[in-house]
Amino acid sequence: MPSVRKTHVFDAADGCSLSASLWEASASGKLPVVMLHSLFFDGTMFEETVQRFAGSHLCIAPDHRGQGASSMGQNAPTMAQLATDIILLLDQLALPHVHLVGSSMGGYVALEIMREHANRVASLTLSCCTGQSEANPERFAALADSFSEPRHPDLPANLVAIMFGRSFVNNQSATFDYWQRKFKQLPNHTEEVVRRVFEHADFRSVLTQINCPTLLIAGAEDRAKRPEDLLWIQKQIPVSADYAVIDDAGHTPAVETPQHYAGLINNFIHRAETATTQHHCV
Repeated sequence: MPSVRKTHVFDAADGCSLSASLWEASASGKLPVVMLHSLFFDGTMFEETVQRFAGSHLCIAPDHRGQGASSMGQNAPTMAQLATDIILLLDQLALPHVHLVGSSMGGYVALEIMREHANRVASLTLSCCTGQSEANPERFAALADSFSEPRHPDLPANLVAIMFGRSFVNNQSATFDYWQRKFKQLPNHTEEVVRRVFEHADFRSVLTQINCPTLLIAGAEDRAKRPEDLLWIQKQIPVSADYAVIDDAGHTPAVETPQHYAGLINNFIHRAETATTQHHCV
């Protein structure tokens, strides 16, 4: 039976109103899965992914400040601030431990959480991101500039080219049409969000301290981050990290190939939970 999405709204200390999508589990006893969305999207990008979990876990997908239904607040939307917002959400929901999934920008937020709160992460999934500081900042400064008024007329098409692979674009599905329309409606403050994303830190020191089960997912058609970027991350992590490439996905496999994306994460989390149970039984 499909999971029904509910909305949880909470306030940060700086006046930011934050919104999160919640999909309830059909049974209790398993750790929740927290999914952190990509730039230019919101938590609903995981809707189809969550449905393929068949209600096995409570799933939570917050809208980062300045995106989706969340306001900007007084504090700048740095990756560290977004991580602080997520910890506030977990505290409000009384969730001491979670499985953490980060897509692109959400991956940077996940790594910021690992920097200060690694003890709260039972497993980590990163997709379509890098662990290094931005290699081409001038490219993304130009992208941020294109949000200035009057907006560049090619902006929606440029976002499609960045976020999606050719297979998804050529398919011209209803999901593609939906997000293409959303790209045209992004608010003016998206410019600041973009600049903060591409100012993200180098995460090498964080990666070398990761000791939880980790899954890395790349899109073979990704034009924003290469599969090699995930392989680089894999080499930095001291524990054995799983790595997978989705052939017909670009930069946003949660939207483009949700069945494949969900299958990889679901199987990974099941293995991580099974290994933990067996360890506790020894």
